[in-house]
Amino acid sequence: IPATVAVFDEADAYVNAIENAGVQVTSLQRYERYPYDNLDDPFGGLFGEYYKEKRMPVTSDDAARLQDILGYPVAKAYNPASFVFSFQDNVADMDIVVEEASKAGQTERLMYCPYGYVEMDDALLSHLGYVLYGRLPSAPDEIAIPMSAYRCFAVGSILQGQTVVAVNEPGDVIGRAIELEELIYGDATTTVSHPMTITGIIDTGCDVECYHTHSEENIHDSFYVVEGYLEQYNFLYFSMPESRAAMKELVSYVIGSDDGTQFMRLFNSTTTVNFDFETNVRFYSIMSKLSLYLCAVFFVFSFMLLLNFISASVRGKLRQMGILCALGTGFSGTVKIYTGSAVILGAFTFAICAALMPFALMLFNGFAGHYVYSSSFALTLGALPYLIMLGISVLSAVCGSLAVVLKYAHKSPAEIIRIGQT
Repeated sequence: IPATVAVFDEADAYVNAIENAGVQVTSLQRYERYPYDNLDDPFGGLFGEYYKEKRMPVTSDDAARLQDILGYPVAKAYNPASFVFSFQDNVADMDIVVEEASKAGQTERLMYCPYGYVEMDDALLSHLGYVLYGRLPSAPDEIAIPMSAYRCFAVGSILQGQTVVAVNEPGDVIGRAIELEELIYGDATTTVSHPMTITGIIDTGCDVECYHTHSEENIHDSFYVVEGYLEQYNFLYFSMPESRAAMKELVSYVIGSDDGTQFMRLFNSTTTVNFDFETNVRFYSIMSKLSLYLCAVFFVFSFMLLLNFISASVRGKLRQMGILCALGTGFSGTVKIYTGSAVILGAFTFAICAALMPFALMLFNGFAGHYVYSSSFALTLGALPYLIMLGISVLSAVCGSLAVVLKYAHKSPAEIIRIGQT
């Protein structure tokens, strides 16, 4: 166990956590650390310098690198400080929409507070498997709306100036203009608005049940705009890769992005993976340093214990050794006989330890999961613990047997027999 913890791999552990939690989609977000001032520090500087963190825009380079790792498109999104409430001004009767959305047994999602904006192109649309009615936006003043927003117009009608237009099919809203507040990055909604022409409706397949289970950082409830429309993004949305190698490359990239000031984080609000990663990786990192010393101590202790055991076993056969020497068995022959039997004994002890190792590690993971709140993290057995145990077994077997044979090599067969009998 100390050997396993000592070689703790942060990226590998996080991949295990993602797999155990069943994360299928997630977002990549960027943050910046900044120190508390004297008034904000909850401990008044007693424990050194503390840091807060704040969201920062992700960059186009982040998106490009992420797509290189994944091998498929990622969604570049921006969520304002609040929902796009101005969408409601374009619905003729919001009361009936709210009533319909709140109806018991309602399975269709009616979304009247869009979450933000997503740049959408054909490649991303095809990868996500969404269904498009109409076409994607091709200009900054064009927009595609999600099916959940279309349903609001289908129930409450669309307002065009002072005219109420009934909506019976997707074609009834395509080509219509809606007024949306101007997107000001980093600020809440504003009263300044501008018209956006609806070019299409995108059905993401997300119903009410989906809405209750998807994470906050999703693109089901967003407006879809042309590539290049957004001046900045505050998260990238994507599905997790299927291969473990690609997942580990992704996690390693995210971990390696920490330059001491800015860092990136995989964020999925529907699981505890983020909490586990932020808190328990530090626990295992501290444990790995401690375990390096424990591993060295246990190595010496177990080596000496097994060495003494094998030496005692060989010493118990001194009478037999003396007889073999009297019959003409040379030093090399004696070494082969007793070292061989000692190696067999060492192999037997190694087999027992190897069989018990998974059980011991299961107990350790259970302890850590219960007391350190790391249920999604689990250490896995690698080759190193087995190699260490094998090395201890072989080395102690050879050294233990050689030590006895060398000790009595200069004595006569009669003397060895006499010592063995006593």
